[in-house]
Amino acid sequence: SGEAAAHLHANPQASRWRPQLPPRKMEKICSWESPSDLREVYNFNVRPDAWCTVRAERFKYTFNGWEFEKKSEGIRTVNFKKTAFMAGGMRRCHAMIDQSTKFSSRSMVRKVWRHWRAADERTESSAAVFARSTGLSQKFSKRFSELMGCQMKFLDVAVYEVQRDESSAEMEELFFTGEELIDGIFTKFNSNAGFVNQAEYGRQSEVAQAFTHWTFRYSQGNVMVSDVQGVCSSDGRLQFVFSDPQVHSREDSRDELGGDFGSGDLGCDGMYEFFRTHTCGPTCKKLDLSVRQCMKLMDPAETWGIPRIPSLLKSLRPGGAHHQKVRSIEKNGCLIRFCDEEKENDRRTFCPQFPVRFFGSNFTGGASRAREELERLVRSLLPRIAHIVVITEEARRGRPESWWQSMSLYLKAETGADPVLQLGAPTPEGVEPVTGVWFFVPEREGEQESGTTGAPSSSSSWGGGKAH
Repeated sequence: SGEAAAHLHANPQASRWRPQLPPRKMEKICSWESPSDLREVYNFNVRPDAWCTVRAERFKYTFNGWEFEKKSEGIRTVNFKKTAFMAGGMRRCHAMIDQSTKFSSRSMVRKVWRHWRAADERTESSAAVFARSTGLSQKFSKRFSELMGCQMKFLDVAVYEVQRDESSAEMEELFFTGEELIDGIFTKFNSNAGFVNQAEYGRQSEVAQAFTHWTFRYSQGNVMVSDVQGVCSSDGRLQFVFSDPQVHSREDSRDELGGDFGSGDLGCDGMYEFFRTHTCGPTCKKLDLSVRQCMKLMDPAETWGIPRIPSLLKSLRPGGAHHQKVRSIEKNGCLIRFCDEEKENDRRTFCPQFPVRFFGSNFTGGASRAREELERLVRSLLPRIAHIVVITEEARRGRPESWWQSMSLYLKAETGADPVLQLGAPTPEGVEPVTGVWFFVPEREGEQESGTTGAPSSSSSWGGGKAH
């Protein structure tokens, strides 16, 4: 599956991996057809007893840019094999023939859940998520083809509802999807969990990755089309026929889209996993795509705060003395973004923490690891540039808001130091008690260090500044 591929890509030494999922119902079909030629699978006359014949109504889902439209295409006779000839991470593939005039001469694929974790995975909605994923992908691929001058399409996927009669009395899977069989070498270009195919079809694979990246930017960060797979031209032309995509969607956009896109919709975690392994190529550059710019459209996976002091922020930002250490932390698969400075002059007086956002997936723990590493880095830097005065337990009982603003402005004007409140863990009433005050002292050349009334003396490890 895509999750397994992503895990093995990140952990080459892992010999065995099992996704943490609830217990699943055991496979009902234990035998698989392994033909040397698929024409044998679709030959109805070879073994008529291996086929089922049912009456089913066909539904088509289309996306108009705002919502999905469902349309019935009538009831028809459908033949499908009892035994599957292939299986993916979630569904089985059975040979199928739709006897309606439009599809009677075409080989089709019936797809049903390979195993189910809940009864609702045999309902219409559980089958419709795949048709909805395809309908949205078709809308995006049409626009992408116009921009790139290529030919990219996703095969139509329809939902079939089996009509109850004698032939289907014992069937449990009354809803399934049907699509045309792709003729050619089937290739998986990326997955829904960060896998990227870098070994096959170099130019075509690069365009497929750019398409996934572009869908995120084009939708303003609301959805992303992943699990791009199918057949492409092998002569250098950019011609693609894709099948069975997986859409990731933001939680706050699902109401407008009619819900999520099934168990394969990993939401923001799936989007993070794509960006963790994605490297922009010529197509991304042509479309003016950037991972860092796209991350700004996402919600952070983790947030944290560092003391709000200019010298510390300057050392961590681009061009600072410790920026390379921040970049090395980002290599774990996470983007660290220091928020822009607020324009209010006295904002830091009442907000001692400067917000830092971590854009990455906790699907593999990247965001939480990055936060822990940055926290260790900041804690190692603080003693070099700051001086803390501990507030006693008795003094903590009062509320500092009434006097702190005037006091901090006075200290800044008289000494040049930046005082910042250090807050403790919130009380049950939601109050964050003041546990100390940080004094950040600017460096002053040629100035001797002196003691501080009511506090430990200053040290050169705090930046060589004078503490008053």
